[in-house]
Amino acid sequence: MEIKKKLCVISFSLISLQSNAQILTARQQQDDIDSLYSKIETVMPDPFRYIKRGHFIHMVDRLKKSITSSNATSKFYLNIAQLFAMLKNGHLYIEIPINERLKYTNEGGKIMPVRLYIDYGNLIVNFPYRDCGIARGDTITSINDVCSNEIVEKLYSLQGSEINNDLKDKGLEQYITPLLWYIYGWGDEYKFGIKNHGYIKTIYASGVPNQKAIKMINTHKAINRDFRVDYLDKDSAIMTIPNFYQTKELSVFCDSVFKQLRDKKIKLLYINVRDNYGGKSSNVELLLSYLRHPTYDSFKKVIIRVSKETIIYYKRMDQDIYNEIKDLPNGKFFELKSDKTKSNKHNSNIFKGKVIVLANYRTYSAASYFVHMIAKHHIGNVIGTTGCPSVCSGNPIQYSLPNSHLNCYIPTGLFCE
Repeated sequence: MEIKKKLCVISFSLISLQSNAQILTARQQQDDIDSLYSKIETVMPDPFRYIKRGHFIHMVDRLKKSITSSNATSKFYLNIAQLFAMLKNGHLYIEIPINERLKYTNEGGKIMPVRLYIDYGNLIVNFPYRDCGIARGDTITSINDVCSNEIVEKLYSLQGSEINNDLKDKGLEQYITPLLWYIYGWGDEYKFGIKNHGYIKTIYASGVPNQKAIKMINTHKAINRDFRVDYLDKDSAIMTIPNFYQTKELSVFCDSVFKQLRDKKIKLLYINVRDNYGGKSSNVELLLSYLRHPTYDSFKKVIIRVSKETIIYYKRMDQDIYNEIKDLPNGKFFELKSDKTKSNKHNSNIFKGKVIVLANYRTYSAASYFVHMIAKHHIGNVIGTTGCPSVCSGNPIQYSLPNSHLNCYIPTGLFCE
């Protein structure tokens, strides 16, 4: 287990601190750390899959001892997020606070003149907010003499993931600017190192008012990745599945498209689930029902640790599970076995041609489950590797820390394929 950055958690500095930002005493910060740790041990079935419990407790204690003064919520977030990211669980998430940032911009504070995103460890310009000599697609090599590798490493350290950092790129995208403000205090003036067409140049640029940035963002709204099919030639097609959240939309899409595939006598179907971050396992099974498959179990088992919080969650989300666990003692591990799904090989309405699924490290959660099912049951071939192991967490509850009021999402189930 590599934990080289274990003490970076106390190295973040908050240069720009607003006078009326929520200030937490040292004791309040320590209590919130204890509160989140206790909730994770109470709710999560297997929080220490990737790190030894004793080592993590040691890191919790070290962070608490390092907090000797009051801090703004934003600085506390940087510390606690990096600590719990060490658990390497992509379903365990602490929401990024924005109140201090909003106050700063509402009072006239300026923001970075370009909108950035991370792509496989590189800082890339999505678009500039004004004409400053920086173009869409430029690679940022440094900002204010801080190397982009260091910047990205600090951003990555705030979120957990089981396999590598690729999963974090999308999750961080809309928060890069406020996070850099929290970490470095950058606001009014910038010095960029830019790489374009193999050449590196330095560009100086001033920040822009937030309202101007918002207008530009609205004109550059990301194109939604809809469910779609494209026909490559008379024999092949590629289907894009951007998520497994939208049950109604997926059902309507599948009904329509799979009829088209049969009518057109398509022999080869590519299913693209790259950059699909997941959704509902029931929607995975919905899509599988249109493909020729043998009898299968959806999961070998789903493990739930019984607690007051999980009982409340499943009462709202799944009445059958709730009825199974409602009278069990707290701390009890409940194993849910899945029912078998019967083979559909003799169904005339399914697609019976060759299936190839396209995946990458940003294929996560339910989307990763879909890929694994395709390979495990020989439904088709897979090109690429997902960002999620065959045993992973899911079904998170929301928990607000008592002092900082940071919203945390804590998984309640362990899904074993």
